[in-house]
Amino acid sequence: MKRALTVMLVLALASLSLFAMGGSDKASADAGNGYKDTISVAIGADVTSFDPHVGKETPAVAVTNHIYDTLVNVDPETDEVVPQIAESWEVVSDTEYRFHIRQGLKFHNGEDLTADDVKYSLDRAIASPAVSYIVDFIDEVVVEDDYTVLVTLDAPYAPALRNLAVPFAAIVPKDYTSANEDILRTAPVGSGPYKFQEWSQNDHTTLVANDEYYAGAPATKYIEFRVVPEAAQRTIALETGEVDISSENRAEEEFNKEIESIRNDEVNNIIHFESVDQTVEELAAYMRHMLDDRRDVMEAAIIFDEFKDLNVFDSVDIYEYCDEIGERLSDLMNEEYGD
Repeated sequence: MKRALTVMLVLALASLSLFAMGGSDKASADAGNGYKDTISVAIGADVTSFDPHVGKETPAVAVTNHIYDTLVNVDPETDEVVPQIAESWEVVSDTEYRFHIRQGLKFHNGEDLTADDVKYSLDRAIASPAVSYIVDFIDEVVVEDDYTVLVTLDAPYAPALRNLAVPFAAIVPKDYTSANEDILRTAPVGSGPYKFQEWSQNDHTTLVANDEYYAGAPATKYIEFRVVPEAAQRTIALETGEVDISSENRAEEEFNKEIESIRNDEVNNIIHFESVDQTVEELAAYMRHMLDDRRDVMEAAIIFDEFKDLNVFDSVDIYEYCDEIGERLSDLMNEEYGD
Protein backbone atom coordinates (compact mmCIF):
# COMPACT_ATOMS: atom_id res chain seq x y z
CA MET A 1 0.00 0.00 0.00
CA LYS A 2 1.22 3.44 -0.79
CA ARG A 3 2.76 5.07 2.24
CA ALA A 4 1.63 8.56 3.17
CA LEU A 5 3.91 11.43 2.23
CA THR A 6 2.15 13.82 4.58
CA VAL A 7 4.05 14.24 7.83
CA MET A 8 3.52 16.43 10.84
CA LEU A 9 6.97 17.97 10.87
CA VAL A 10 8.15 21.37 12.06
CA LEU A 11 11.72 20.46 12.94
CA ALA A 12 14.23 23.05 11.85
CA LEU A 13 17.33 21.37 10.47
CA ALA A 14 20.97 22.32 10.86
CA SER A 15 20.88 25.90 9.63
CA LEU A 16 17.53 26.87 11.16
CA SER A 17 16.54 27.77 14.71
CA LEU A 18 13.65 25.96 16.34
CA PHE A 19 10.61 28.12 16.92
CA ALA A 20 7.81 28.34 19.46
CA MET A 21 4.61 26.37 18.91
CA GLY A 22 1.34 25.87 20.72
CA GLY A 23 1.13 23.31 23.49
CA SER A 24 -0.48 22.45 26.80
CA ASP A 25 0.54 22.86 30.41
CA LYS A 26 2.58 19.68 30.00
CA ALA A 27 4.89 21.47 27.61
CA SER A 28 8.06 23.15 28.78
CA ALA A 29 7.98 26.75 29.88
CA ASP A 30 9.06 29.62 27.70
CA ALA A 31 12.82 30.03 27.71
CA GLY A 32 12.42 33.78 28.27
CA ASN A 33 13.22 34.70 24.68
CA GLY A 34 9.91 33.83 23.05
CA TYR A 35 11.01 30.25 22.35
CA LYS A 36 10.21 27.10 24.28
CA ASP A 37 12.93 25.70 26.50
CA THR A 38 12.16 22.15 25.32
CA ILE A 39 10.47 20.81 22.21
CA SER A 40 9.11 17.26 22.39
CA VAL A 41 8.92 15.13 19.28
CA ALA A 42 7.02 11.83 19.05
CA ILE A 43 8.66 9.24 16.80
CA GLY A 44 7.30 5.82 15.93
CA ALA A 45 10.46 3.79 16.58
CA ASP A 46 13.68 4.16 18.49
CA VAL A 47 17.00 5.06 16.93
CA THR A 48 19.08 1.99 16.11
CA SER A 49 22.32 3.89 15.56
CA PHE A 50 23.44 7.51 15.94
CA ASP A 51 26.24 6.93 13.44
CA PRO A 52 25.32 8.98 10.32
CA HIS A 53 27.20 6.55 8.09
CA VAL A 54 25.22 3.60 9.46
CA GLY A 55 21.82 4.63 10.81
CA LYS A 56 19.68 5.73 7.88
CA GLU A 57 16.13 4.98 9.03
CA THR A 58 13.78 7.91 9.58
CA PRO A 59 14.06 8.14 13.42
CA ALA A 60 17.86 8.12 13.24
CA VAL A 61 18.03 10.82 10.59
CA ALA A 62 15.49 12.96 12.47
CA VAL A 63 17.85 12.96 15.45
CA THR A 64 21.28 12.99 13.82
CA ASN A 65 20.39 15.87 11.49
CA HIS A 66 20.70 18.10 14.55
CA ILE A 67 23.98 16.60 15.77
CA TYR A 68 26.06 16.56 12.59
CA ASP A 69 26.78 19.08 9.86
CA THR A 70 27.80 18.46 6.26
CA LEU A 71 30.20 20.27 3.94
CA VAL A 72 27.32 22.17 2.37
CA ASN A 73 23.61 22.53 2.98
CA VAL A 74 20.51 23.21 0.87
CA ASP A 75 18.54 26.32 1.77
CA PRO A 76 14.92 25.14 2.22
CA GLU A 77 13.54 28.46 1.00
CA THR A 78 15.67 29.04 -2.08
CA ASP A 79 16.65 25.41 -2.80
CA GLU A 80 20.19 26.70 -3.36
CA VAL A 81 23.33 24.95 -2.13
CA VAL A 82 24.83 27.09 0.64
CA PRO A 83 27.96 26.88 2.81
CA GLN A 84 28.03 24.96 6.05
CA ILE A 85 31.29 23.33 7.18
CA ALA A 86 32.83 24.53 3.92
CA GLU A 87 32.63 28.31 3.89
CA SER A 88 33.30 28.36 0.15
CA TRP A 89 34.24 26.13 -2.77
CA GLU A 90 35.57 26.29 -6.29
CA VAL A 91 34.65 24.18 -9.29
CA VAL A 92 38.14 23.44 -10.57
CA SER A 93 36.92 21.28 -13.45
CA ASP A 94 33.98 19.05 -14.37
CA THR A 95 35.35 16.46 -11.96
CA GLU A 96 37.11 18.52 -9.29
CA TYR A 97 35.79 20.60 -6.40
CA ARG A 98 38.02 22.45 -3.96
CA PHE A 99 36.42 23.10 -0.56
CA HIS A 100 37.67 25.70 1.93
CA ILE A 101 36.81 24.60 5.46
CA ARG A 102 35.48 27.17 7.88
CA GLN A 103 38.21 27.86 10.42
CA GLY A 104 37.52 27.79 14.15
CA LEU A 105 34.90 25.04 14.01
CA LYS A 106 34.93 22.55 16.86
CA PHE A 107 33.29 19.21 17.44
CA HIS A 108 31.16 18.80 20.53
CA ASN A 109 34.05 17.10 22.36
CA GLY A 110 36.29 20.13 21.81
CA GLU A 111 38.36 18.75 18.92
CA ASP A 112 39.12 21.16 16.07
CA LEU A 113 37.42 20.37 12.77
CA THR A 114 39.97 20.29 9.95
CA ALA A 115 40.44 18.95 6.46
CA ASP A 116 41.64 15.63 7.90
CA ASP A 117 38.20 15.11 9.45
CA VAL A 118 36.51 15.89 6.13
CA LYS A 119 38.63 13.38 4.22
CA TYR A 120 38.19 10.73 6.90
CA SER A 121 34.41 11.21 6.95
CA LEU A 122 33.88 11.10 3.19
CA ASP A 123 36.17 8.06 2.85
CA ARG A 124 34.24 6.41 5.67
CA ALA A 125 30.88 7.11 4.01
CA ILE A 126 32.16 5.75 0.69
CA ALA A 127 33.21 2.54 2.44
CA SER A 128 29.88 2.13 4.24
CA PRO A 129 27.52 -0.43 2.66
CA ALA A 130 24.59 1.48 4.15
CA VAL A 131 25.18 4.93 2.64
CA SER A 132 27.86 4.62 -0.03
CA TYR A 133 25.31 5.16 -2.81
CA ILE A 134 25.14 8.83 -1.79
CA VAL A 135 28.86 9.50 -2.24
CA ASP A 136 30.11 6.74 -4.54
CA PHE A 137 30.61 9.30 -7.32
CA ILE A 138 33.75 10.43 -5.45
CA ASP A 139 37.02 9.00 -6.73
CA GLU A 140 39.41 10.63 -4.26
CA VAL A 141 39.58 13.18 -1.44
CA VAL A 142 42.95 14.92 -1.06
CA VAL A 143 43.95 17.13 1.88
CA GLU A 144 45.79 20.15 0.45
CA ASP A 145 46.28 21.92 3.79
CA ASP A 146 44.62 22.06 7.21
CA TYR A 147 41.52 23.76 5.85
CA THR A 148 41.39 22.80 2.18
CA VAL A 149 40.33 19.56 0.49
CA LEU A 150 40.17 18.65 -3.19
CA VAL A 151 37.35 16.25 -4.04
CA THR A 152 37.80 14.45 -7.35
CA LEU A 153 34.86 12.69 -9.00
CA ASP A 154 35.12 9.56 -11.09
CA ALA A 155 33.08 11.32 -13.79
CA PRO A 156 31.13 14.58 -14.15
CA TYR A 157 28.13 14.43 -11.82
CA ALA A 158 25.72 17.39 -11.68
CA PRO A 159 24.13 16.61 -8.26
CA ALA A 160 27.54 16.29 -6.53
CA LEU A 161 27.10 19.31 -4.26
CA ARG A 162 23.55 18.35 -3.33
CA ASN A 163 24.63 14.82 -2.48
CA LEU A 164 27.26 16.26 -0.15
CA ALA A 165 24.43 18.01 1.69
CA VAL A 166 22.64 14.72 2.40
CA PRO A 167 22.85 13.76 6.12
CA PHE A 168 24.69 10.54 5.24
CA ALA A 169 27.66 12.65 4.10
CA ALA A 170 28.03 14.07 7.63
CA ILE A 171 31.44 15.09 8.90
CA VAL A 172 32.59 13.26 12.05
CA PRO A 173 35.70 13.68 14.25
CA LYS A 174 38.51 11.50 12.92
CA ASP A 175 40.46 10.98 16.17
CA TYR A 176 37.37 10.24 18.27
CA THR A 177 35.82 7.86 15.75
CA SER A 178 38.91 6.05 14.47
CA ALA A 179 39.84 5.06 18.02
CA ASN A 180 36.59 3.05 18.19
CA GLU A 181 34.67 2.65 14.93
CA ASP A 182 31.49 1.71 16.81
CA ILE A 183 31.46 4.64 19.23
CA LEU A 184 29.16 6.87 17.18
CA ARG A 185 26.40 4.28 17.35
CA THR A 186 25.69 5.13 20.99
CA ALA A 187 27.84 8.20 21.79
CA PRO A 188 27.60 10.57 18.81
CA VAL A 189 29.85 13.61 18.48
CA GLY A 190 29.34 16.09 15.66
CA SER A 191 29.65 19.82 15.06
CA GLY A 192 25.96 20.62 14.54
CA PRO A 193 23.59 22.93 16.43
CA TYR A 194 22.67 20.31 19.05
CA LYS A 195 24.78 18.00 21.19
CA PHE A 196 23.86 14.52 22.31
CA GLN A 197 22.87 14.46 25.97
CA GLU A 198 21.27 11.10 26.74
CA TRP A 199 19.59 8.08 25.23
CA SER A 200 17.16 5.96 27.22
CA GLN A 201 16.65 3.03 24.87
CA ASN A 202 13.07 2.56 23.65
CA ASP A 203 12.00 5.61 25.62
CA HIS A 204 13.64 8.89 24.56
CA THR A 205 16.69 10.72 23.24
CA THR A 206 17.57 14.19 24.50
CA LEU A 207 19.71 16.76 22.69
CA VAL A 208 20.99 20.02 24.17
CA ALA A 209 21.82 23.21 22.30
CA ASN A 210 25.41 23.74 21.17
CA ASP A 211 26.17 27.18 22.57
CA GLU A 212 29.34 27.35 20.47
CA TYR A 213 27.64 26.69 17.13
CA TYR A 214 29.19 28.79 14.37
CA ALA A 215 25.79 30.14 13.21
CA GLY A 216 24.71 31.00 16.76
CA ALA A 217 23.25 28.97 19.60
CA PRO A 218 19.74 27.60 18.95
CA ALA A 219 17.00 29.54 20.72
CA THR A 220 15.43 26.34 22.09
CA LYS A 221 17.65 24.66 24.67
CA TYR A 222 16.49 21.04 24.43
CA ILE A 223 14.91 18.68 21.92
CA GLU A 224 13.45 15.46 23.28
CA PHE A 225 12.56 12.64 20.89
CA ARG A 226 10.03 10.35 22.57
CA VAL A 227 9.40 6.84 21.29
CA VAL A 228 5.64 6.37 20.85
CA PRO A 229 5.16 3.21 18.75
CA GLU A 230 1.39 3.43 18.29
CA ALA A 231 0.36 5.94 15.63
CA ALA A 232 -2.96 6.63 17.36
CA GLN A 233 -1.13 7.46 20.59
CA ARG A 234 1.18 9.85 18.73
CA THR A 235 -1.86 11.64 17.34
CA ILE A 236 -3.49 11.86 20.79
CA ALA A 237 -0.25 13.16 22.32
CA LEU A 238 -0.12 15.84 19.64
CA GLU A 239 -3.74 16.85 20.13
CA THR A 240 -3.41 17.10 23.90
CA GLY A 241 -0.13 19.00 23.76
CA GLU A 242 1.88 16.25 25.40
CA VAL A 243 4.23 16.53 22.43
CA ASP A 244 4.81 19.43 20.08
CA ILE A 245 5.60 17.46 16.94
CA SER A 246 4.61 14.04 15.67
CA SER A 247 5.90 12.27 12.59
CA GLU A 248 3.64 9.78 10.85
CA ASN A 249 4.11 7.01 8.31
CA ARG A 250 0.80 5.28 7.92
CA ALA A 251 -1.71 3.94 5.47
CA GLU A 252 -2.74 7.05 3.58
CA GLU A 253 -6.53 6.89 3.98
CA GLU A 254 -6.47 6.27 7.74
CA PHE A 255 -3.73 8.83 8.33
CA ASN A 256 -5.45 11.54 6.28
CA LYS A 257 -8.66 11.06 8.27
CA GLU A 258 -6.80 11.75 11.50
CA ILE A 259 -4.96 14.71 10.02
CA GLU A 260 -8.28 16.16 8.85
CA SER A 261 -9.70 15.79 12.35
CA ILE A 262 -6.67 17.63 13.72
CA ARG A 263 -7.02 20.39 11.14
CA ASN A 264 -10.64 20.86 12.20
CA ASP A 265 -9.76 21.06 15.89
CA GLU A 266 -9.50 24.78 16.54
CA VAL A 267 -8.41 24.19 20.12
CA ASN A 268 -4.97 23.11 18.95
CA ASN A 269 -2.37 25.27 17.27
CA ILE A 270 -0.82 22.72 14.90
CA ILE A 271 1.26 23.56 11.87
CA HIS A 272 0.98 21.24 8.89
CA PHE A 273 3.66 20.66 6.32
CA GLU A 274 3.99 18.52 3.20
CA SER A 275 7.42 16.91 3.14
CA VAL A 276 9.48 13.75 2.70
CA ASP A 277 12.44 12.29 4.51
CA GLN A 278 14.85 12.46 1.60
CA THR A 279 15.70 14.92 -1.11
CA VAL A 280 14.83 14.19 -4.72
CA GLU A 281 18.44 13.34 -5.48
CA GLU A 282 18.73 11.02 -2.51
CA LEU A 283 15.56 9.15 -3.42
CA ALA A 284 16.74 8.79 -6.98
CA ALA A 285 20.17 7.56 -5.87
CA TYR A 286 18.60 5.06 -3.48
CA MET A 287 16.34 3.62 -6.16
CA ARG A 288 19.20 3.39 -8.66
CA HIS A 289 21.20 1.52 -6.03
CA MET A 290 18.39 -0.98 -5.45
CA LEU A 291 17.83 -1.52 -9.15
CA ASP A 292 21.53 -1.89 -9.90
CA ASP A 293 21.66 -4.72 -7.38
CA ARG A 294 18.40 -6.14 -8.77
CA ARG A 295 16.99 -6.35 -5.26
CA ASP A 296 14.01 -4.97 -3.39
CA VAL A 297 12.22 -4.31 -6.65
CA MET A 298 8.80 -4.10 -4.99
CA GLU A 299 10.12 -1.65 -2.39
CA ALA A 300 11.55 0.43 -5.22
CA ALA A 301 8.15 0.37 -6.89
CA ILE A 302 6.48 1.70 -3.75
CA ILE A 303 9.06 4.45 -3.36
CA PHE A 304 8.76 5.33 -7.03
CA ASP A 305 4.99 5.58 -6.72
CA GLU A 306 5.47 8.20 -4.01
CA PHE A 307 8.38 9.83 -5.77
CA LYS A 308 6.72 10.46 -9.13
CA ASP A 309 3.67 12.07 -7.52
CA LEU A 310 5.75 14.37 -5.37
CA ASN A 311 4.71 17.97 -5.94
CA VAL A 312 6.62 19.82 -3.23
CA PHE A 313 9.78 20.29 -5.28
CA ASP A 314 9.79 23.00 -7.93
CA SER A 315 12.32 21.41 -10.26
CA VAL A 316 12.21 19.86 -13.73
CA ASP A 317 14.88 17.39 -12.59
CA ILE A 318 12.21 15.28 -10.92
CA TYR A 319 10.74 14.43 -14.32
CA GLU A 320 14.15 13.45 -15.67
CA TYR A 321 14.71 11.16 -12.70
CA CYS A 322 11.24 9.66 -13.08
CA ASP A 323 11.71 8.90 -16.78
CA GLU A 324 15.08 7.24 -16.20
CA ILE A 325 14.12 5.23 -13.12
CA GLY A 326 10.62 4.43 -14.33
CA GLU A 327 11.86 2.71 -17.47
CA ARG A 328 14.38 0.59 -15.56
CA LEU A 329 11.86 -0.22 -12.84
CA SER A 330 9.23 -1.26 -15.39
CA ASP A 331 11.65 -3.68 -17.08
CA LEU A 332 12.63 -5.28 -13.78
CA MET A 333 9.04 -5.52 -12.56
CA ASN A 334 8.10 -7.30 -15.77
CA GLU A 335 11.02 -9.71 -15.40
CA GLU A 336 10.28 -10.48 -11.77
CA TYR A 337 6.50 -10.36 -11.62
CA GLY A 338 5.40 -10.71 -15.23
CA ASP A 339 3.47 -8.29 -17.42
